[in-house]
Amino acid sequence: MRRLYAIAVLYLLWLVSLSIMIIVIPAYAQKTLPAVSNSDATQPAYEAKTISNGTAWNKTFGLETSFSVPSRQLWGYKVGYSLEFSVDAVSDTWRNTTITYVFLCNGKEVRTIVEHVDGTDLQFGGSYPEESIDSETLKYGKNTLAVNTAITSESAVASESSFLLRIDRIIVSAGSLDLDGDGILDTIDPLSAINNYHAIPVAAVLSLPIFVVIERRFKSARR
Repeated sequence: MRRLYAIAVLYLLWLVSLSIMIIVIPAYAQKTLPAVSNSDATQPAYEAKTISNGTAWNKTFGLETSFSVPSRQLWGYKVGYSLEFSVDAVSDTWRNTTITYVFLCNGKEVRTIVEHVDGTDLQFGGSYPEESIDSETLKYGKNTLAVNTAITSESAVASESSFLLRIDRIIVSAGSLDLDGDGILDTIDPLSAINNYHAIPVAAVLSLPIFVVIERRFKSARR
């Protein structure tokens, strides 16, 4: 009876130890891991202003920000980005203007946005929907996000015009994912592809025969 009791206690200790290793310790470590970090490329805002009295003009410029990926498990990390902007355009005649934004992460093109601004007197602004960067493009440690902007403007006749593009912010939001939905971020989850709370009962069932064998060997050794 004592032997059976000792085996049962050992079995329970194994399950408690497993719970501590895959749930308690990662949950405690998660408290020191920032879930989301933000980076603003331009403080204060960047302004691209052009004044012209011709039929056509163009302007290009680039901005860059950096962010850090603290885990080597890149597939468990999500990086989203967006751009806040405003436009103030005035022209004596109808003018067709195109703004092209090319986003590059670590030198690789990840997104292109083309904005057409047609008219004589326009004021508008806002932000573009956030998009995510593929994990294949990210790298462990420091990453860069650049935005190369090209502006071209044309009118049928020469006219006085002014154009102001204001980049208020390049926003980067970065954080770990929890793909298995157990509340433990994948970058520190020892079972990142398996729900840790589901793993406990599975481990309990699978390991039970091992303790049954141990108990029988002890029993045979006593004979």
